[in-house]
Amino acid sequence: MADEIVLYEARYPAAIITLNNPDHRNALSTAMIDALMAAIARAEADRRVRALVFTGAGSAFSAGMDLGELRTMLDQLRLDESGRVWDGALRGEALIERVYRLGKPSIAAVNGVAVGNGAGFLSACDLAVAADSARIGYTEMKHGIQAGMVILHLMRLVGSASPDICCSRESS
Repeated sequence: MADEIVLYEARYPAAIITLNNPDHRNALSTAMIDALMAAIARAEADRRVRALVFTGAGSAFSAGMDLGELRTMLDQLRLDESGRVWDGALRGEALIERVYRLGKPSIAAVNGVAVGNGAGFLSACDLAVAADSARIGYTEMKHGIQAGMVILHLMRLVGSASPDICCSRESS
């Protein structure tokens, strides 16, 4: 059970879903995303589960998308020019959207770093509870990646009415 990339524990009335790849800071690889989607489906199907709690094993909630997996796929594209598209990014967006549209309350128990799509993942939850050691960041731009779905959920939480939140204005 400890070798599973996602752990599922029914502690009725909640299901505890743990991202379990601490050696890679719980990066959202395609395997991790598929396992999370299966755990979510399991919790949704169980009538005794009234809420889902997501957390991470080790010192990170989630370091976001698995950039190593992305680099490997991009290298393969450069080598063989097959036109294949890395679907990890699309799967990441689907995961965030699935969490956002859950029919049951979702809680992110943030135990450490949550960056990139890891931050987007917790932003899609109904409630986030963070440890004092938690660090949350939307770091896609540092890697030359457009934040896309992640930014939509951040704006939902913070609001978009005030440009002072994300931008500085020059005085006239």
